[in-house]
Amino acid sequence: MMGIRCPESCTYLEEARNTEAEKAVQLLMSHFDPAYVSELYDDESCLQVMILIEATIANTQRYDYNDLGDSEIMGALNNAVKNLETAESGLIYEHGETSPRVQDLSLAIRDALEEAMAELPADELPDLTEIIEIIRFERAFAELLGRNESNSRAFVRHAALMTPWREDEAEPRVII
Repeated sequence: MMGIRCPESCTYLEEARNTEAEKAVQLLMSHFDPAYVSELYDDESCLQVMILIEATIANTQRYDYNDLGDSEIMGALNNAVKNLETAESGLIYEHGETSPRVQDLSLAIRDALEEAMAELPADELPDLTEIIEIIRFERAFAELLGRNESNSRAFVRHAALMTPWREDEAEPRVII
C-alpha cells in the first residue's frame, strides 16, 4: 500500500479532522445523554485527558504495534480502569493482561496520565474518579465506533486521524 503523509498544515487533513470530529460528536450524542457528552467536551481537563488517551493509542499504533486492533485497545482501557480503581482503593497491585500488547498499551496510557498529572497545577487536575470515568467513556466510544463501522480498527483510525504526528516526523514523505 502506498500513501502520502500530509503535513499538519494540509487543508485536506484539517477538513478530514473536522469531519471526523463532527461525525464522532453526532454519534456520541445519538447514543449517550447529550448533556453528559457536552459536559465532558466542555470541561477542559476532561477533554485533555481524552486527547491524551487517544494520542497514546495512536502513537502506540504508529511506533510499536502497527496492526493494533480495537479489541486490544478496549482490553487495555479495561485493564487501565482496573488498575486505577485498585490504586484508588489504596491497594498496591498490578492487574496483568495475558496479551503483552494489551499490557504495554495499558501501561502506556497510565504512564502518560501520570506524567500529565505531574505537570498540571493542582487546581487543573481531574480527580482519579473523573479519569476512570473518562477511560470508560473512551472504551464505550471505541465499542460504538466498531459497531457502527463494522471495522475492527475504527477507533484506531479515529485516534490516528485526530492525533498530529510528532514534530520531527511531520514533514511530508511517501510511505510504501
